[in-house]
Amino acid sequence: MMCAVIIKGYQTIWLIITMDNNEYPWGKIRWHNKELFSIDDVKFHLVSWGSPKKKSTPNNFVLVKDPSFSKSMARICAPLTPKNIVEFGLYHGASLVLLDKIFTPDAIVGIDERQEHPSLSQYRKSSLAHASITPYCGVKQDDVNTLSHIFDLHFPKRNVDLIIDDCSHLYEPTKTTFLTAFPYLTPGGIYIIEDWGWAHWPGEFQEKELFPGTPLSKLVFELIMLQSVIPNVIAKIETDYHHVAITKGEDSHCDYGNLFDLIKCKTSIKLKKQ
Repeated sequence: MMCAVIIKGYQTIWLIITMDNNEYPWGKIRWHNKELFSIDDVKFHLVSWGSPKKKSTPNNFVLVKDPSFSKSMARICAPLTPKNIVEFGLYHGASLVLLDKIFTPDAIVGIDERQEHPSLSQYRKSSLAHASITPYCGVKQDDVNTLSHIFDLHFPKRNVDLIIDDCSHLYEPTKTTFLTAFPYLTPGGIYIIEDWGWAHWPGEFQEKELFPGTPLSKLVFELIMLQSVIPNVIAKIETDYHHVAITKGEDSHCDYGNLFDLIKCKTSIKLKKQ
């Protein structure tokens, strides 16, 4: 099974080798130009961070991503055929629609403090939607009681295959979300945190306080240290420019409430004299 992505000029050409769309879900994407792709009858208009705002309309969704983001997601999710998906941070809902079109899962739950965009509402109630898409709007990502209720209601068997956090991009609420949601991930499932390196990006992010608070990268460093303590709970951590992806291990019996207390740190190692 192989795939390749070639970016040439303003065109992104996907070469799918020895696989059809059922074998490689991301092969469903048809690129029209560097800012527009479609899947079936739904179009996705890409905008970069800080670019002029665009409005989503029915079957024409605004997605704050770029072509390299698609490549990153395709690589991370290659081992998965997710049937149950949860995403934090919805914007206009384009990402939920994209996940539905790419993976054709059974259930997608979206959580956001903002209200549901009309375009998402129309899509999820239409015949175009494959999954049962349930948005929970007006919910903060660090509202532990509400999040626990949502997960218990939809996934009592703790069988979520893919969780994506594209919400506050801040350390404290993202950490709370992880501690609440990660236990519901099935072994081998993947937990993705997007835009983790924003505090270190050059340009505007160094000149302005776009996300006031502790940088998200602190959580990534803690997760890496935590993996050395509980490799049976956190099997693998991968990072690239866009994402950090945490693969859950086979041991799900863990006190997640005190998980980060397991991190042991030494400032130095002293060798004993012989």
